[in-house]
Amino acid sequence: MQWNQYGFARPIGLLPSDLAAHLAAHGEDGLTDDQDELLTCAAGVAPGFPEVFTNTVRRNSALGPYGSYVEFIKTSLDEVEAAGYGVSGFAIGHRLGEAGFNLLAPAVISAVAKKTIWGDEPGTIIIARVRYDIRKVTGGGITISACPEFDVPADQQQMVMTMHWLRGEFARRLGVPGVA
Repeated sequence: MQWNQYGFARPIGLLPSDLAAHLAAHGEDGLTDDQDELLTCAAGVAPGFPEVFTNTVRRNSALGPYGSYVEFIKTSLDEVEAAGYGVSGFAIGHRLGEAGFNLLAPAVISAVAKKTIWGDEPGTIIIARVRYDIRKVTGGGITISACPEFDVPADQQQMVMTMHWLRGEFARRLGVPGVA
């Protein structure tokens, strides 16, 4: 695949202006519990996973604040590669069923399937800002768990449909019989 033809974004920590002003004036002294938690969450975002879209128009529509402590910004394939990300670390910006998903998903899923580890370490893929952990379990079968990124609620029906689709894709790629 020619990844340089696609649009990339990545999350960075975002501090509300009142918290940034407090930190500038007082450092971390006197933070409320909520402010301290928000600071911890924002600090944990960097450098952030690279998100890939089939075009810059779709990527640009996904830029900006997301939730209370994240902002998505433009990035490039060169920056993504310099940060050490390979295809297995790319997040798919499109949702299952959206235009562009079927173009990007096969390459990313194939790369993740090759890295899927037995036991405690799952294969991980992020689709439309939801993290899916995939495990091939002893005795056959696949388990998939899902967790929205950055404490932003996700469409539950979309998550279930994506989990079902992923189960079939990974079963096929990992050679797990009887899973659909």
